[in-house]
Amino acid sequence: MSSEPPGSPERQAESESLTAVEPAGGQGWLGAELAEPPPGQPGALVKAVVPRSPAARARLRSGDLIVSADGTTVSSVEGFIHWIRERSAGARIRLGVARQNALRLMAVELSGVPSDDDLMRMRFVGLQAPRFEQLSAVQGSLPASVSELRGHVVVIEFWASWCASCQALVSVLNAWQSRFGERGLYVIGITLQPADESRLAAGHLGIEYTVASDESLATAKSYRGGAVPTLFVIDRNGMVRDVMVGYSTSRLAELQALIARLAGSG
Repeated sequence: MSSEPPGSPERQAESESLTAVEPAGGQGWLGAELAEPPPGQPGALVKAVVPRSPAARARLRSGDLIVSADGTTVSSVEGFIHWIRERSAGARIRLGVARQNALRLMAVELSGVPSDDDLMRMRFVGLQAPRFEQLSAVQGSLPASVSELRGHVVVIEFWASWCASCQALVSVLNAWQSRFGERGLYVIGITLQPADESRLAAGHLGIEYTVASDESLATAKSYRGGAVPTLFVIDRNGMVRDVMVGYSTSRLAELQALIARLAGSG
């Protein structure tokens, strides 16, 4: 992740926070999660489609079975993934897709492989934030659900005590909570570590915002928060407005500017 100086972006159009950056050039990317088909069937089964991806634009959907690529039979998931990776961003391909006992031909233009930030933004930005599941309060007041935070601007961080970047973010998140808290900002740090261990770590690191333990990983799976740190900015209507994976001072400056706009005068 980059660590360039923060700069001072004063304005960013609202629409920019709702549109994932799509990289150009490099290796081709389809944007579909694939699995093995039922026994005895060739092809690649689509488990899920990343929003705003080439697969989404081609209207691939969960449950589709990709049976051919540019006229060649898809014999295995591994083979199809390798075939896609051999194509370049911008390549146009034709997929044969079995859906509800009918064969469809779909034209797809591959994009470049997105960064971690861009992939998370594709998946979440512009959509309602996933719900909380099986969280344990460690410090501060933990709402039972995301819906209880409607009317607040929310920052959710997935973190771990051993993560150096997470440790560096504590002072930033403390400052955001202090600066924007009176205007409705609610910062929540969610860790996958046990509650007792998290409580000690929160005290040691000087965390001043709400902390929750997600030892079951249920909430982390919904938010795909397995990489730490991962930050979500959620507006007063419960919509995800931006996501950052890792630590970047320039991205933190962008997030702070976004939070300031969303918080407004309260």
